[in-house]
Amino acid sequence: MDEPSPFQESIFEQGDKVGVLAHQLYPGGELITEDYRDPVGAADHTARAVVEAKPAIFEAAFIYDDILVRVDILRRNDDNTWDIIEVKSTNSVKKEHLHDVAIQKYVLEKCGLNIRQTYIMHLNKQYVRMGDVDLNQLFLLHSVDFAHPD
Repeated sequence: MDEPSPFQESIFEQGDKVGVLAHQLYPGGELITEDYRDPVGAADHTARAVVEAKPAIFEAAFIYDDILVRVDILRRNDDNTWDIIEVKSTNSVKKEHLHDVAIQKYVLEKCGLNIRQTYIMHLNKQYVRMGDVDLNQLFLLHSVDFAHPD
């Protein structure tokens, strides 16, 4: 695999910064810190965060049938269902974003989680910063529910 170009690196860095800002919308959440070199450790850490009833899990890791997914934000609902929130540093929902979140939903449900809703969160192109950043205005949340083929 080729090393990313400087341009690609800057895109990745921007995406990371947007993700960190989005995490601030869900106080009390737990960040899964294990990186791509430790997928089993990340999945174990995620499993502990699920059991500990964290209100949100950031970069949650799940493995099913040799498929590894990392969920940007996994938000717990009051009825112990979960919402998947895929954070994008774009200003609209794109078709390829739907594929990402569909695979995530498939894997999480196969791992036993009850997923209530799936979302794409992206930047609001209408937002104009006046003073401090208003995260509730900076981000837009779009429901992208998927029907089960069962």
